[in-house]
This record gives sequence, structure tokens and C-alpha cells, in this order.
Amino acid sequence: MDSIIPPVIPFRGFNNEYYEARYVIIGFPFDGTTDYRPGSKLAPTYIRRISTIIEQISCFSSINIDSVKIHDLGDIRVYYDDIGKTMGSLRNAVKSVVEDNKIPVVIGGEHTAVLPILQSLKMKYSDLIVVAFDAHMDFFPEWPPGSRVTYATALRRAYDILGEKHLYIVGVRAFNEDELREIKQCQVDIVYRDELNERFDMILNRMKGRNVYVSIDVDVLDPSLACAVSHPEPGGLTYIELIDSIQKIIERGNVVGIDIVEYNPLLDLNEATGHVVTRLLCDVIGIHSRSAQD
Repeated sequence: MDSIIPPVIPFRGFNNEYYEARYVIIGFPFDGTTDYRPGSKLAPTYIRRISTIIEQISCFSSINIDSVKIHDLGDIRVYYDDIGKTMGSLRNAVKSVVEDNKIPVVIGGEHTAVLPILQSLKMKYSDLIVVAFDAHMDFFPEWPPGSRVTYATALRRAYDILGEKHLYIVGVRAFNEDELREIKQCQVDIVYRDELNERFDMILNRMKGRNVYVSIDVDVLDPSLACAVSHPEPGGLTYIELIDSIQKIIERGNVVGIDIVEYNPLLDLNEATGHVVTRLLCDVIGIHSRSAQD
């Protein structure tokens, strides 16, 4: 693919052949709309490097990640003077992966990645459901004024692609009045942080047998676990809460794609957040792989 730059260091330090892989990693090294503390464009490189030194197995997945057939495609080609062309690079890469009946795993980069991913997935899965884990709503109609495609409008534009009753945002604990007004008008289901135990089962019941895409903004985690994000918010999910929630989604629905976005290595003291994010990536892939074996 012309829009892909092969990785210097692939995920886990080696690469399975594309034809035999079930999961395909795609890097999205873009933070061109971030207006406060950019740096998430570096995340794909850091995650790949950290992945080479973490343990093969964790107690959450009980799967040796090196036994899972994963191919690291590399990073999409970014055009900072043309966001549409950048989105097109990711859309084309994901489209090819989906057409080959593989599961795209996108590592960002900012949350705008979700838009071209969903455009590609909707071509195959017309009734797609999206569960976005995020501390924020990302539901501004425009931000800044006049800009419709930015990190702060990502889930509002996702709603435009998906339509009503197909988007759920989980873990929210900070938002703007303009976003709240849009959320109410669009009738999007929000599971606020303080409602996780009471309301998460409600959305799980709607996923049984459905095709689901999972989008994870790292800031959904508490800053004590993941402080290297542009907009940290206190009171976030614990690692176990996030993993448990994702595992329940995988058990109920047919998860057809995943992204992990908004990790910012420039803010990462001792790469602590990078290790959490990389472990999260391994655990989610491992849990998904294990579910297929059960």
C-alpha cells in the first residue's frame, strides 16, 4: 500500500506474515488538530518499542501474545497540510484489512482516527455499534469554531457516520455545555464514570450478536495510571475496570476492530503510561484471541 510506511521495529519485535495474521496493527502518527500539548503522534513508535520488552503473558488474558498471529503493517502516511488526505490514508489501509477479513488494531495518535476507521468498517458492517471509552464526550459540533474534524469533534462526527442508537460513550467525567446539548439532541447513551456499575450492563444487553467496534482514549483511565495524555481528568477507570468492561463486550458482541489513542509520550515520566498502554493493547488482543478459541 502506497499510504503505509513499514515499521522500523514491528510490534513485539517481529512480524507474522500478513496472509496468516488475524490482527493487523496500523499506526496513526497524527496529532495535527491537537491544540493543547501535542505529542500523541509519537505514540505508535513508543508502543512498538515498549512492546518488545514487556512479558508475554498477563493474568488478564492468560494468552502468550507471541502465539497470536499479528502483523504490524506500519504507519499511515501523514500529510500535515491536508487532513483529508491523511484521513484517506488511514481509510484505505483499514479498508484493505477489513476486506481481507482481518481485524484492524489502530494505535494513535489523536482520536480523529476513529472517523476513517468507521467509514471503512461501515462498508462491510452496516449495523455497526461503537463503544468509545473516554473521559470526555468529544462531541463538539465544531472545535475550534469552523473546524468540523478535530480531536474534540471526533465522536460527534462518528455519530454522523453511525446514526442513532449505534454510539455509546463510557467513562465520561468532564464535558462542556455545548457537548451536553448535542448529546441530548442526538440521544446518545452516555455511561458516566459514576454510573459504570449501574448502567454498563444496559449497553451490554444491546450488543448480543452485534458487530462492535471498540475505541479507547487512554484518558479514560485514572491519571494515577495514565497521566501522559493531553487532557487528564481525575477519578478515572482503574485498569481492572477497563479490562473487565472490554472483556464483557468481547463476550457479548462480535468485536471487529479496536483503537487505542491519545497516549502522549512527550508527557510520560519514565514511560510509565507507555507501559500501561502497551500492556492494555496486548491484553485486549489476547482476550479477543482467547474468546475465539473458547
